Formats: sequence, structure tokens, C-alpha cells
Amino acid sequence: MKLVVTPSYSAAFNLALEEYLMTHFEDEFFMLWMSENAILIGKHQNTYTEINIPYVQEHQIEVVRRMSGGGTVFCDPGNINFTFIENTLGNFADFKKFTAPIISYINHLGAPAQFSGRNDLVIEDKKFSGNAQYRIKSRTLHHGTLLFDSKLGALANALTPREEKFKGKAIDSVKARVTNIKAYLPDQSLTVSAFKSGIYKHIMSSFEDCSYYSLTQDDLEAVQKLVDEKYATWQWNYGDSPKYDYTNIKKFPSGLVELGITVQKGIIKQLAIHGDFFASKETNELCEAMIGTKHEKSDILTVLTSIHLGDYLQGIDAEAFADFMTEV
Repeated sequence: MKLVVTPSYSAAFNLALEEYLMTHFEDEFFMLWMSENAILIGKHQNTYTEINIPYVQEHQIEVVRRMSGGGTVFCDPGNINFTFIENTLGNFADFKKFTAPIISYINHLGAPAQFSGRNDLVIEDKKFSGNAQYRIKSRTLHHGTLLFDSKLGALANALTPREEKFKGKAIDSVKARVTNIKAYLPDQSLTVSAFKSGIYKHIMSSFEDCSYYSLTQDDLEAVQKLVDEKYATWQWNYGDSPKYDYTNIKKFPSGLVELGITVQKGIIKQLAIHGDFFASKETNELCEAMIGTKHEKSDILTVLTSIHLGDYLQGIDAEAFADFMTEV
């Protein structure tokens, strides 16, 4: 097994690195990676229903969709992500196989970690790790989070959307009580860096023929290309959200406005506007102008600059209406 040390603290880069190692090599790999504040969205989830968009934007939190299924997770410098890539066609639901070495190490440190449910690691019924997998041909990638000393308040704030505005068929995250590993360690002086180094040493001693693989310049350039073309794009992280319906209702000075939008692949497919407002033109013209636009404030504002909005919604300016169409 090859051990990889990533040079990056970007979630997009490290998820791209996972995919690159998965698809460009035949070797088996283990890697640990950390990131600045980031949210990892499951492949089949609706990004809009999983995150608190105003909070995420205000705090410049990176949002990245991963290749695996499962729920949304929050990462910060107090969290470590681990990744196994193996050549196996075994039971795809066997999460215990990959998490066993991690549990063994945490138990060795003195914390009573154990596997729970479908894909979680817990201490005293509180979750500190969520795990997910995907498979390409005969190779399986398993990755998971390890909340070591994370800011749990930020986690809660970042993952608290106003879900009543969104209705869809995406897989919602299961909310669970979470905790940090460090809180249960006899040695409270252990740092996240030392914890990370200890995991690498434990893996080295647990698997035969382990050695470190140094990423080449060609490797790094290929991974960055994958970031630029996929993991850092709006289409992958937001546009690939499953179809959903967005509704909003608000009392403006000129009257009550009720909005209904159907969004598919991040693009507005249908729009309906109702209410007791006044208008000199039919609102269906405004609705038709919006079809095909990204369900993003900046894109909606771009369309509205070429429209005299007051003809359709008297007394409402473009900025306020764009907020109304996207606020969470």
C-alpha cells in the first residue's frame, strides 16, 4: 500500500486527488487530508437544501460535491479526512473493513470508539465520523471524516438551511449528535497534527509492504486540471443538484408576491408568480425571460438588467426581487 501526503488544504484539490489516484494508478493507497472550512456534499444531494447559504457565503466556506453518496459533512482544521483506495470487488456495504484500523488506533489512544449503524463511528453514541464509498471498475474508494477538535458550533450553523423553501427528491442528511475525539482522550495535550502522524504510523504497522508515494509535478498538474474542470465549478457543486421546487412568499410595499420555481440541474425550468400586486404587463413575460437562467442571484440580476421590472411588479427593484428568488 502506498501512503500519500497531500500538499493542499483545499477540499476541492483533495477530492480531485482522490479521483486521480483512483483512476490513474493500479496501486492501493491510503491518505490523510485536512482543509480549511469546507462542506462536502454527497453525490446525490441537493446542495441548496443542505447548507445555510448566507452563512456559507459570509464565512467564505468552500462547498464541494464528492463522488461518493451519503450525507453532507463539515470540515475545518480540527477535522481529518482519511481515504483508502483498494483493488477489491468485495461487499460494497462492508464499511467496517476500512474503518477497523481507524477504530483500533483511537481505542489505542484510550477513547472507546466503535462502529455504529450503516456508516458511522461513534463514542458514547455521539458521531465523530461519517463514511462513504464509491467504486470504479474493480477499485473501491472509501473515505471518512474524523472530528478531532472541530468547532462544532460552526458546523451546526453551516448545515442549517431553511428547508421549507425547498422540496425535492434528493437524499437529505440524517442529523445526528456529534462530538470531538479529543474530548475523550486521557492525553488532552495531543494535537491534531500529532493525531494525524499517529494514524500514518498505525497504518504503516497494520499493512504489509507500506511505503510513501511522493506526488510528482505531473501528478499535481493533472490534479489541478481536474479541480479547474470539475471540483471547483458551479455546475458540479450546485448545478448537479437533483430537481427541486423552490417557493417563497413576501409582503412588499406594493403588495403580496408568491413565487414558485422548478429547478433542474441548477437551471430554472419553470416559474410562476402570483399575488395582489399591481402590474401593467402580464407576469408570464417575466417568467419566460427567466427560463434557462441559473438559480443564482448574480445570474438572475443579469437577466433583470435588461427588463423593466416595474412593468411586471410595481414598486419592486431588481436587487430585492433577485434576493426574493434565491433567499434561504
